[in-house]
Amino acid sequence: MAFLGSCIGFVLIGGAGDGGFIDADIDLLGIGGHRSIWFHSIFIGLAAESAFTSLFSLQRLLYCNLPDEHLPLWDRLHGLSQRFHAGMIRGCWIGVTTHLAIDSHVDGWTPYKDLPIALPNYAQHLVMDLNAAASGWFAWQWHDKIKRHFRRNAPSLPREISKNGQAFSLPSVDAIGSK
Repeated sequence: MAFLGSCIGFVLIGGAGDGGFIDADIDLLGIGGHRSIWFHSIFIGLAAESAFTSLFSLQRLLYCNLPDEHLPLWDRLHGLSQRFHAGMIRGCWIGVTTHLAIDSHVDGWTPYKDLPIALPNYAQHLVMDLNAAASGWFAWQWHDKIKRHFRRNAPSLPREISKNGQAFSLPSVDAIGSK
């Protein structure tokens, strides 16, 4: 499920190297506004990560507020959504990385349109390459987080709501095993 989320996030944000939400600046700002710093930088990855994290946090909140008697399908969907969420964010960052690297070195070079200062072409390449490197680092951090999380065979339990409505966190499996 994480692989499917990675593929969807990659194509949705990065557009498999060309297109995707990164190139939405053409639709929003016109062709003269293409290569806006707001779209061709890590800002778009941060916006996508925030949006997807908020969406899956809402899903987790709804899951935690299901009645005690609910279909087992909801438990299965909740387990799959955690892997899908992590994979989707990783795919978004990989999409941003590849899109920026392709725009900087493979596609015909077009400089940024709305930088606050005038920069020569090599400095604009450097800005785009640093954004690609930063988004690649974010993708690696998500990959490392997923790998560490799912190597342990104890899933991270979601925050539960007790019978009297007070929120509490369940102890981790490691804490239980050490007693």
